[in-house]
Amino acid sequence: MTAIATPLERFLGADMFHRDVHPLMAEVRAETPVAAVDVPATAESPASRQFYVFTHALVREVMGDPARFSNLAYAPQMRMFAGRTMLELDPPEHSEYRGLIAPLLRPSVVGRRYRELVESVVAAGVGRLTGRAELLADLTSWVPVRVIGGLLGVPGADMEKFCALALRLIDVASEWRVVAEARTELAGYFTDLVAAHGGGPDLLGDLLAIRTPRRLSTEELVSFLLLLIPAGIETTHRAAASLLLTLLQRPALLAEVRADRSLLPKALEEVMRWEPAVAGGLRIARRPTTLDGVAVPAGAVVYTSFLAANRDPAQFADPDAFDVHRGGLQHVTYGHGPHLCLGMHLARFEVVALVNRVLDVLPGLRLDPSAPEPYFHGKIYRTPNALPVVL
Repeated sequence: MTAIATPLERFLGADMFHRDVHPLMAEVRAETPVAAVDVPATAESPASRQFYVFTHALVREVMGDPARFSNLAYAPQMRMFAGRTMLELDPPEHSEYRGLIAPLLRPSVVGRRYRELVESVVAAGVGRLTGRAELLADLTSWVPVRVIGGLLGVPGADMEKFCALALRLIDVASEWRVVAEARTELAGYFTDLVAAHGGGPDLLGDLLAIRTPRRLSTEELVSFLLLLIPAGIETTHRAAASLLLTLLQRPALLAEVRADRSLLPKALEEVMRWEPAVAGGLRIARRPTTLDGVAVPAGAVVYTSFLAANRDPAQFADPDAFDVHRGGLQHVTYGHGPHLCLGMHLARFEVVALVNRVLDVLPGLRLDPSAPEPYFHGKIYRTPNALPVVL
C-alpha cells in the first residue's frame, strides 16, 4: 500500500509554478511549524538536513536575529549573479555597508530625487498601450528595468541594450549559460559606467560621492549594481502585476480605489501580504540553536516561508481574504531585521505611481474577456501567469 504523502511532502514535491499553494501552506503550517528536511547529495553538494519555518512569529525570529542566523546562506546563489554583495554580509560588516547606502534610498529622498524619473518612465510605459495588451510584458516589467537604468545614469543610446541584458540576467527560464553571459557583459558595462560617470543627480552619482566613513570600491559598486537588477526589477514587476490583477478581478474594489487614491498604498501592502512576490528567504544557523523546540545544528540552512507567515491566522484575522482596509500590517515580504529590504521605498513609490497612472488615463481598463482567466502561481516567486487586458 502506498503511503499518503504529508502536506510537507506535497509542498516539497510541487513544481515551481504550483498554483493552489496557499491551502497547502496552511496545512503545512498547522502540522509542522518547523520542519527538518533531508536533502540528498548532488554533484555540487553533499547530503544535508535543512529546516523550514512556517509561522509568522518564527520567521520574524529567524530574520531578526543575526547573532544566531547568518545571511551567508545567500552567497552560493548570489555570487553567480553579482559577486560578493551586502546580501550575504552579517553585522558589523553589513551594518557599515548598509549605513553607506541606506540614506540614499529613504522615502523622502526617493520622493524628492526620483519622482520625475519614475513618473516619466511610467507615463511612457502606459502611453505605449493600445487596444489589447499583455501587461506583464508590455508594462509591469517594461517600467522597472528602465527606472533602474535611469537611476544608474545609463545613457539613452544604451538603454535598450541595458534592458535586454538585465531581463536576460533575471529570466528564470533561461539556461545558466545565457544568464552567465548576461552577467559578464553587464559587469563589464557597469565597470565602464562607473569609470566614465562624471557625477550627477542619479543614484550612481550619489554612490560615487560617498566619502565617509569610506568610499565604495569599484568592485563593491559593480556588485551592488548587479544586485540591483533582480532586487530592483523583479519585486517591483511582480508587485505591480499582482496589484493590477487583484483590482481587475474585483470591479467594486477597483472603483473604490479609483475614487479614493489614499487606498492605493494600503492595497499594495495588502497584496504584498496576500501574494508576496518572493516566497521565502534563507539563513544559516551560526551555532547550535532551537526553533520551537526543534534542534537546529550549526551550519544548517534555514528557509523562512513568507507565503506561510503572511497568511498565519495567529497574526492576521481571516488571512485568506484580501482586505484593503486591514490595518497594522506586519507582513514579511520585504524581510525583517537588519536585512529589511533597502529598496522597498523605491518599489512602493514606483508601483503606486504606475497604478495611479493606469487609473488616471485608462478608465475602461478590464481583463480581456476573450483570454483565459489569469491566476496567481508559483511556490518560489508569486506572480500572475498572465495579464491580458482590453483598454
